Amino acid sequence: MSIADLNHETPHTYLVRVGHNQITVVCQTAAEAIVRAKQQLRRDFPRMWDVISSLSESKFEVQELD
Repeated sequence: MSIADLNHETPHTYLVRVGHNQITVVCQTAAEAIVRAKQQLRRDFPRMWDVISSLSESKFEVQELD
């Protein structure tokens, strides 16, 4: 365990997957990673905004990279 694991203020890099899409985000927690991934997906696929917004957290696979 490193000091970064104990310090919640240190940003982490997460790989977030949903369907065939994957997004890398830098944030504090896995929950925040999902929120940021949804934001990015809505920007990338504006016509799918309502579908992306309605996805539950269980649809996302989050992996910490660092």
